[in-house]
Amino acid sequence: MEQLVRELRIKIDTLINSVKLLNSSREVSLCHTDLQRGKHWLGLVLKELGTKTPYPGSSDPKIEIIEPQAEHTTSTIKLRAAIEDVMADYQPIIEAGKEHEGLANNESDMWLEYLSLSHTAMIESKLWLGWELNRIHELQNPSPNYNAGSMAMPLI
Repeated sequence: MEQLVRELRIKIDTLINSVKLLNSSREVSLCHTDLQRGKHWLGLVLKELGTKTPYPGSSDPKIEIIEPQAEHTTSTIKLRAAIEDVMADYQPIIEAGKEHEGLANNESDMWLEYLSLSHTAMIESKLWLGWELNRIHELQNPSPNYNAGSMAMPLI
């Protein structure tokens, strides 16, 4: 299960890198933020699994070393269907979690809550990309009431 979560974090990191290549807009920024949220909630799933932290010095303010990001890549991907593909990777993690020795008998379902929050962030990132496509469409096909970034409002 830990490996599935780590692989999903790398896929999300690839999406984060890819979104950075888009033109800047509020919608793209919100998509980027939700992708980051998706990845960091999965980090808490790893913590619930008992995985050793990749940032051993992070809780000691005397240590000045900044650890590199865990499960990080510099790869990019075409975004069109990529988020949908990544979202399909959540179900195998849920199934593995049900069979995971340490989680099956655990009274705490926090791992599942964190996984759900990650999945929700992924859905939201996809929705923001949809809003971005709508924004681009409106720029390319302006409404007759559209005038230099604002809607013409009747004075009555």
